[in-house]
Amino acid sequence: MRRGIPQEKLFLHRNGISLPPLDWQKRRSTQPHTELRLAIVGRLSPEKNHARMLEVLAELNQLTSVPWCVDIWGEGSLLSDLSELTARLDIRDKVKFCGFRPEVWRELDHYHCLLNFSFGEGIPISLIEAGWRRTPVFASSVGGIPELCSASGAELFHLSSSNREIAKRLLEFSQNSCVPIVTGK
Repeated sequence: MRRGIPQEKLFLHRNGISLPPLDWQKRRSTQPHTELRLAIVGRLSPEKNHARMLEVLAELNQLTSVPWCVDIWGEGSLLSDLSELTARLDIRDKVKFCGFRPEVWRELDHYHCLLNFSFGEGIPISLIEAGWRRTPVFASSVGGIPELCSASGAELFHLSSSNREIAKRLLEFSQNSCVPIVTGK
C-alpha cells in the first residue's frame, strides 16, 4: 500500500512455507504400490508445457515395463487438446485430469514424484510444497527452479534434451529416489 497499490487489490496468499515438514515414514507413497505415481500441478496453459511432459511419458512407456500413472492437477484452456494428445500417444489409461484443487499440497505425499516441465518459473509454490511434503521433484532447469532446489533438492533436466533422454533420466531418478514399486515378481 505504501507503493500506491490500492488495498482492495491486495490479498494474502499462503504458500505453506511455514508449515512443518512431513516425516518421510508418514508419507502415503511409502506404502507398497503397484505403480509409479507421478503428479504435475499447474494451470493447463502453454507455458506449463504439459504436452512435452506427455510426450516424455510416452517415451517412458516404451523404456520400462514398470507400471506408472500421472495425475494432472489444474484447469485451463488446453484440457481438450491435452486429452486428445493422451489418446494419440496411447497413454490415456495412465493419465488422469484431476482439475483444480485449492489445497492440492495435501495430496502430494500420495505421489512418488512431482513433475514440472515449465518453460519458465519464478519461485514455483508447488515445488516448495513438495519439499515440505517430502515428495521428490523432477523439474526443468529454468528460471528460479535451480536456485530454489539447489544441486540436491531435485533432479533437474534441460528442456533442450530429447524426450527419450528426459524419459531415461526420469526412469533412473524414480528407481533411485522413490520407494520401490511392488511388481509381484
